Amino acid sequence: MTRYFIALLCGIAGMISGGNPAWNFLPGGNGREWKLPEKAECRWTDSGLYLHGANSAGMEIDLPGGLDASKYRYLNYTISSGEYSSQGWLYFAREGEEFHPDRRIRIQLRGFDYPFENKVDCRTNKFWKGTIRKLRLTPIPRELDNVTIKKLYFSDGFGGMIVNGSFESSTADQPDLPVSWQLEGRGKLVNTAGQSRVLQLEKKSGISQEFQLTHEYPLELTLSHKLASGGKVRLDHFDIFDRKISSREYALPAGSVWSKVQVRHISPERTAFIRLTLSGEGEFDAVSARELVPSPEQYRWWNRSHWIWDPKNWNSSGRKIGFRKTFRIDRLETVTGMKMQLATRKIGTLTGDHVRVYINGRELLPAVPYEKWDWVRIYELRPFLRSGRNVIAVEVENRMHPGGLNVELLTESRTGQRFRRAGSDSSWKCGPAAGNNWYAPDYDDSKWNSARIRGQATPGSFCRLPYRFLGTAGTATIRKADFPERISTSRKYEVSVALDLKAEPGHEAVTGDAALYFHLINSRKDVKVKFHAARITAEMLKKGKAEILFPFDPSFLRKDDYTLRIYADRLALTG
Repeated sequence: MTRYFIALLCGIAGMISGGNPAWNFLPGGNGREWKLPEKAECRWTDSGLYLHGANSAGMEIDLPGGLDASKYRYLNYTISSGEYSSQGWLYFAREGEEFHPDRRIRIQLRGFDYPFENKVDCRTNKFWKGTIRKLRLTPIPRELDNVTIKKLYFSDGFGGMIVNGSFESSTADQPDLPVSWQLEGRGKLVNTAGQSRVLQLEKKSGISQEFQLTHEYPLELTLSHKLASGGKVRLDHFDIFDRKISSREYALPAGSVWSKVQVRHISPERTAFIRLTLSGEGEFDAVSARELVPSPEQYRWWNRSHWIWDPKNWNSSGRKIGFRKTFRIDRLETVTGMKMQLATRKIGTLTGDHVRVYINGRELLPAVPYEKWDWVRIYELRPFLRSGRNVIAVEVENRMHPGGLNVELLTESRTGQRFRRAGSDSSWKCGPAAGNNWYAPDYDDSKWNSARIRGQATPGSFCRLPYRFLGTAGTATIRKADFPERISTSRKYEVSVALDLKAEPGHEAVTGDAALYFHLINSRKDVKVKFHAARITAEMLKKGKAEILFPFDPSFLRKDDYTLRIYADRLALTG
């Protein structure tokens, strides 16, 4: 099958020098010299360099004047034809140096079949719209920071492409630290915190500017503007399939002087990215987006939770693994409650096996197979505790994939304080969950292995939890639900639901625009068969009423089958 070669290139150096750049096609890989086929097309356009129909052998291109990699982040391109899957590498070299295999970006596109325009972020892996199946660029190595790039090498290809953008080197990612970004008037994105977490940028013509961003925490948006007759900012939320979930608009006041507006915004649960659109008659100087990341002091008990597993069965499946953790309670009478959040996962997606939990030798619940989203469970441990030494034992069987266990214990005192008692880490013991009362408090686990850490349970990590349990915030009762008249079990619906809310005592400290979730619990089986989350604001909880859109799945949800219990998420409590 004939496959095309396409060279990607940013024409900024040519623009600076004026006129059409003198592109020199130099010897390619393995000491061979490649030439454009006779039918290949190569021309300079207003949008950049356009090449079409080149062979797939590879080509090396000299950039007159060089290209400063520290100034750019994006490759902007237009696919003008092509129908084959293809991949290649974009190589970098300093002046006077040979190409090095580690200094490269991998480019991979599959299955496009019509003209397509997009911007590629050189630092992240993303799924894109259209008929593209996959597009991936690995991060630029850090040693290329502030390096002027003299040559680019592209190999393999697919149809024709115009490149009118450029790229920027990246820094190490620190997703658990506060991050701020700045969108300046000309559309250039400046990461003011020095981190590498990225806003996806799109810019429209005229006064309207549009960019996309992904975030883990609530955003504080600051808009600097001067609008003669006012304007607005609209936030559109999209899921991972590029389907719009919801929109929200904020009005911008009119004025003849520069002013700033701050908006605190939290996205719906299923949001994969946001598109923020500014519109009005006047000027926008800058837009900044700052994530409201909790401080380590505020969430000291949460930041230390890890995913753990048995090092002797690190990549094995079909094993029953036992985990043990010992902790002390000096005065049980001071503890009014202890909640445990337990989650099991395999690498990359949900696991689907079973778990048993024991406290001081007593089993809390029988083994229950997990179903789809039912992989996070909450246990109340207070009735099983005693003064002095206590032992938690957890049995997990991963029947198909390498596993992971994450546990958090949250203690509530008589004074209302909540603090972390024991999160899963390398201090936990692990071994075979078989016979000999291995879960008993007096079992000798001195010969068991220390658990090995797979990753920390923080945003952007190996396995991120969808929410963090900080205590029960209240209960909710369905007062009214607009269920569809005709229901098909093959599809899902979003139902408008009116709720009566009842807050638990001691939740006056709940904060945030939309800081609460609720679980559905099947009242017939008394187990959580599936997980759905919806946002409940602190103001709703205070008023005792709420109207929300809730995902309704007719295959399992019936109005009278479920009770709702509200849980606070990782940003809900101040203490």
